Amino acid sequence: MQSGACPTYFRVGCQEASRGGKNTYADAAWHLAIHLEELAPDEVEPQQWDAMQDELQKALDDEDAEAVFAWFRKVLPRCMELVPYRRKDQFFEGIKQAYQDDRLFV
Repeated sequence: MQSGACPTYFRVGCQEASRGGKNTYADAAWHLAIHLEELAPDEVEPQQWDAMQDELQKALDDEDAEAVFAWFRKVLPRCMELVPYRRKDQFFEGIKQAYQDDRLFV
């Protein structure tokens, strides 16, 4: 139940974030979040994907950064290899912003 996907825009965003400066892991996470539907694992049935997204939405509603980070590590492990755990809060802020912008579940 893992996607091997790791889009180029996310890899580049993480590279920029790792260098410091104005681009952070929040920026990379926001872009990943708005394209989440395209990154659904192929082996997951639509109903199962809906349930997985419900799990993510609950974690976001609870503002549970640890659960959001864990969800992405489970679903998009190749992407999350690029996000240091110490940057979990930045990553969460980007995902949360996409959610608040109504760009996450479209």
